[in-house]
Amino acid sequence: MRTSNFIVSPILFVRYLFIITSAVLIFFGLMTFTRLNANSELVTMCIAYGVLILGDALAMLIFGLFINRGQRHIYWLAVMVVVLNTIIMIFDQVGVIDFFFSLINAMILLILLTAHKEFIVQ
Repeated sequence: MRTSNFIVSPILFVRYLFIITSAVLIFFGLMTFTRLNANSELVTMCIAYGVLILGDALAMLIFGLFINRGQRHIYWLAVMVVVLNTIIMIFDQVGVIDFFFSLINAMILLILLTAHKEFIVQ
C-alpha cells in the first residue's frame, strides 16, 4: 500500500471535484436549452452549446467515477480534458462563473499533476 503525504486522499478529493463540476455543467447545459425560445436566430448556437456542455459534463462524470481505478489512459484523458477546459476559458467572456469554473479546473489539474503516482497503478 502506498503512503501519502496528503491530509485528504487526492484521489477522493479529485473524484468529488469531477462529480461536482459535472453536476454544475449538467445544470448549465440544461439551462442553455431553456433559452431556445428567447431568440429564434440563436437556436442552432444554443443547441450546439448545450450539447457541448452536456458532453463535457459526461466526460467529467466518467472521470469522477473511474479516476480511482489506476488506469493510465483514464488519467491522461482526464488531464487532457481539464487542460482543454482551462484553455477554452481564455476564449470566453470571463465572468464570475467562468472564473470559478477555471479555478476548479486549475485545482483539479494541479492535484492530478502533483499526485500523479496516486492515480496510476505501477
